[in-house]
Amino acid sequence: MGVHRIADGPYSVIIIDMFHYDEESEVVLRGFPTRELAVEYARRRTRDSLEEFRTPQLSHAELKRQWYTFGEDCVVSPEGYKGAADIDFFIDHPATPDERDWQAIEKLISQHS
Repeated sequence: MGVHRIADGPYSVIIIDMFHYDEESEVVLRGFPTRELAVEYARRRTRDSLEEFRTPQLSHAELKRQWYTFGEDCVVSPEGYKGAADIDFFIDHPATPDERDWQAIEKLISQHS
C-alpha cells in the first residue's frame, strides 16, 4: 500500500485500483483538512475514472461493468464515503470538466500546507 501525505489534516482518501486490486495496490492520500474536501476529491476522482470509459455505444450496465472491472474507486476515511455508492448517478449524469478535476484539489491543499 502506498501512503502519501498531502497535508496535515485528519482525513484520508483510499484509492482502489479495481483492475489490479490487492491491498498492495491501494494508494492512501492522507491529510485532507476537512471531510467535505476529502469527499469532493473522492467524488471527482471516481467520476474521472468512470468518464474514461464512457462512449456513446455503452449502455448503463456495460459502462458500470467497465468501471467495476477497470476503474478506480475512492473511499474517505474516517467517515466511510465510497465513490461506488454514487456510480449509478455518475453514469446517468455525465461529468463536466470541473466535476472531474481532482488535481485542482491536490493543488489547493498543497498551496495551503
